[in-house]
Formats: sequence, C-alpha cells, structure tokens
Amino acid sequence: MSSNHALTRVPAAHLSHAVSSRSQTPAATYPSEPLPFPSRVLNATAQSRASSRVLHRFNQTLQVRQWHLPRKSQLCLGTDLRLGSKRRRSLSHGVSKARSGAARSSLDYDALKGVQVLEAASGQPVELLSLWAAKPGVRVVIPFMTHFADLSSWEFAQKLAKKLPELQANGVRIVAVGLGSPDNARRFAETVGFPLQLLYADPTGACYRALNFSPGFAPEAGVSPYLKLLPMLMGIGSPGTIQEVARGYFGDRGSKPVFEGSTPFDILGKGYQRPMELATLRLFNMFGILQKWGEMSPPETRLLTQQGGSIVFDGEDVVFKHVDSGILKYTDVDALVAAALQETLTVTSG
Repeated sequence: MSSNHALTRVPAAHLSHAVSSRSQTPAATYPSEPLPFPSRVLNATAQSRASSRVLHRFNQTLQVRQWHLPRKSQLCLGTDLRLGSKRRRSLSHGVSKARSGAARSSLDYDALKGVQVLEAASGQPVELLSLWAAKPGVRVVIPFMTHFADLSSWEFAQKLAKKLPELQANGVRIVAVGLGSPDNARRFAETVGFPLQLLYADPTGACYRALNFSPGFAPEAGVSPYLKLLPMLMGIGSPGTIQEVARGYFGDRGSKPVFEGSTPFDILGKGYQRPMELATLRLFNMFGILQKWGEMSPPETRLLTQQGGSIVFDGEDVVFKHVDSGILKYTDVDALVAAALQETLTVTSG
C-alpha cells in the first residue's frame, strides 16, 4: 500500500472505550416547556443537535417578552411587564434602535438642532431645543403628534392631558408638537382640551424628517394623500392598524377602562377596556373631527400620512423613545409617563 494511504493502528482498548463513550452520550432533548431567557440560549448552545429548533422557538418567544439591560440603559421590548401592557412591539425595529439609541442617545438631540416650530398661542417661530435647559437631571417630554385633525392625535392628547399634573408636579417639562399651522393647533387645543401654552405647530414636518419618522404609505407616489390614507387604514404601509381597530371593538383586558365613573359598559365588567368602549370614543372623536376638518387639517396635505412618535430627554440624552408604526399606533401614555419618572432607557415601536 502507498505511503500516502498508510493506516495507523489504534489499540483495541482505546477503540472500545471510544465506542462505549459514544453509546453513553445522551441524545439531545428539546424541552417541552419554554425556558426562561437566557437559559434558552445556553441550552441551544449545549445541545447542538437541537440548536436550530431551540433558536427558532427562542426567536418566536423573544418577540413577546421583555429584555432587561442594566438600570440606566434598559431596553424594553415586547410585553412591558412593569406596566402590564400586552401590546407587542417590533423586535427588529427595537433592536436596531437599541444599538444606536443606547450607545449614542444624543443623536436625536443633535438631529433637532436648528429646527424651528411655531408657538400655537402666538404663531411666533422658536427653535425647539431652546424651549428647555438641556442639563442632566432636567427632563422634557416631547410628543410629536400626527396632524391636528387625526384620530391618533385626538386620542393621544386626551390621554396625556390627564397625566399632565403628575408630570409637572415632578418637574417634567412638556413640549407637545403637532403637524399643521398655529391656527390648526389653537382649534385643536380648544376642542380636545389640551393646554395651549404647551402646544407647538410644525407646518412642514421638519421635526419629523429630522427624526426619520415614517412618512406613511408610498411617500414618493405622485397621488393624492387622501388616496394614500385608504390603504393605510387597511394596514398597508401602516403596521398594526387593523389590530388596533379590532382592539377597539373587542376590548383589551390588559388595558385600563376608557371612560371613568359609572357607564353602560359596566355590565361587561370593570377594571379593563370593555368591548366597544374604545370604538365608542373613536366614533365620538370622528364626529368632532369631521365637523372641524377644514379648521384643523394641515394646509400641506402631504402631512396627512406623516406618522409621529415621542421622546423623553434627560439633558441631551434620550431616556425614552417611541416611533409610531402606523395609524392609531401612537405612544402608550402610561409607558411614556413611567419612563419620564424613572432612570431607564426605553425604546419602543408601535
């Protein structure tokens, strides 16, 4: 036999020991119950034969769980267990925000430098970042609402207005921005009951472009924005809208009641958002919007599809950020307030 193919003798004792050891190695098993993170990852690494199956289950599970990081750089994804919210967040969007937001959270502050808004009360232009002192420990909540005739803005402002005393009592500043003219903003404040002195108008969407908020469905298409709204209402280019509409009709046991005090919805129970409760509020709001559409809709119609978000700054650092994914997917007000009053970094997508 050629030297290139020479065989090496292996002692029989060694060979039998190897065979015996191999036969005693337990087969990789897949747990019948989900493992808690990070045990699920460690298990997948140790059990190479089941790794693909475990990782697949892990990827599915992670999208509905919360991933905790150290206290001052905490990233909340999926279900927010502290607030009892059952709303799902976008995993891929949240992770990408975490990489840029947690490490370099001042990027959003830098992006807003030089951007102006108009005071709702006077119509005077003012640089947005000049409205508060950007010092460590000084917190400011900035909701970037959609246009003033949008159902999302109405719902969000109605909820936030109830939380303003708590925020202000804790020294948190509020600077609310909406899309449209100062006239639109004044009519909005009067109708919804939001403090005019806290409201600012962005007539061109400059803040929203600076922060890369979603422009909505088919922003480059040369068709009327009114036509673009139709597919967005069906969830096209507006992720989560259909589910949010359904939640209004079918209720949500993980959310608070919409109406306070005794209501006819009490026959369905108390302490949660009852079926049709949120849908009823939206119907009332829609009647109000349609009656004053001409007074509150933005003169620049391309802003009809522009989506918003919310940011909480501590000095120049971001401690909370939410990016609207579509119509009715505005910031969870309870999460916003909790983040403004805690030392956490929270990045969410609605």
